[in-house]
Amino acid sequence: MPPLPTNAPHLPKPSFTFVRSAAVPFALGLLLAVASPAALARKAKAPPATPALEGTMAGEFALQAGQLGEAAKWYLEAARTSDDVGLAERATRIALLANDDRRASDALDLWRAKAPNSLAVHAAQATLSLRRNDARGARRELELLLADKGDIGWRHALAALGNGGKDPQLAARLLDELVDDRAIPDRLQPWLAFGGLAQRLEQPALADKIIDEVVRRFPEEPRVALLRASQLRESGKPEDARTVLAGIANEAYSNEEMRLSIAAEYDALGDSAAAAGVLARGPQDERSYGLRAALLARADDQAALGKLYDELKKDSVKPDPERRLLLGQVAEMLKRYPEALEWYASVPGGEARWVARLRTANVLHELKRGPEAYDALR
Repeated sequence: MPPLPTNAPHLPKPSFTFVRSAAVPFALGLLLAVASPAALARKAKAPPATPALEGTMAGEFALQAGQLGEAAKWYLEAARTSDDVGLAERATRIALLANDDRRASDALDLWRAKAPNSLAVHAAQATLSLRRNDARGARRELELLLADKGDIGWRHALAALGNGGKDPQLAARLLDELVDDRAIPDRLQPWLAFGGLAQRLEQPALADKIIDEVVRRFPEEPRVALLRASQLRESGKPEDARTVLAGIANEAYSNEEMRLSIAAEYDALGDSAAAAGVLARGPQDERSYGLRAALLARADDQAALGKLYDELKKDSVKPDPERRLLLGQVAEMLKRYPEALEWYASVPGGEARWVARLRTANVLHELKRGPEAYDALR
């Protein structure tokens, strides 16, 4: 069988949709220049650099060299000689990255003194407490973060539990306690995110517990039905999963992301033809056409693939490279090799043209026209 269409993206892996915390951005580097004599003269007359500036520069150079411990030391010194809250925050974060808990604690004290009500401060303290296996301290900070009414606090808590500690079992135990105490915000996105965290922590019982709570709290939400179907499939109940998928309201299909997710579930159930049928609903573009072709080829559904081929040909008058490449690939899947050659030859240019030329050689080989295939490759 020929390879799947090159322009067909992969379906998303069925799973929780969880939020990954973004890494704290570091400076990309200091701009260095060779000083002219005039610049050196100006520097000679300039006032001496402050200790904070010297520490910052030394810390940045160490950071650029990958010396996290040295960078944490210099940034902490700079923070101690300055009222700049940004330096204290930076010193804390670098020390945490360097696994230097002592300096992280000292820097965090400075940061907290300058910004006592910052959610980021509580997040750093939660991370540090998890590092020290201080369950009570971590729990206190996590509860403060989850009590935030916006979308920042729970994301900080998620990041701390997911990346902060050295003991995954402690993180799992704390998450379990927070679920029991109803500390998770009563909104779908946080629940899905923490469910994903339970899966990453390899805690299936906790993940199932969170799924059950999500289903109870948000029964009308299509994403919850999708989540339930995924749970049933992974529990070895494929027919129950199909029933849930079939019952998802039609409005779920109006959302492209939902269509992709539902199709991914059907594909994971081994029903690639049903997955292609889901993608056939709603507006179509090169992405959806390519995915449908790939799924139908996997299902070896020649009849449906032929219908898709006819559907694609309706708009083939325009010399669109991607469309004509896809038509050639589908014709190749259908073993309509002369038509595939015509479509590949009509691809006008761009990257698709190169793929079409390579596929042409393959089709010539299938037609037992070996010398022409080698000539095409040469």
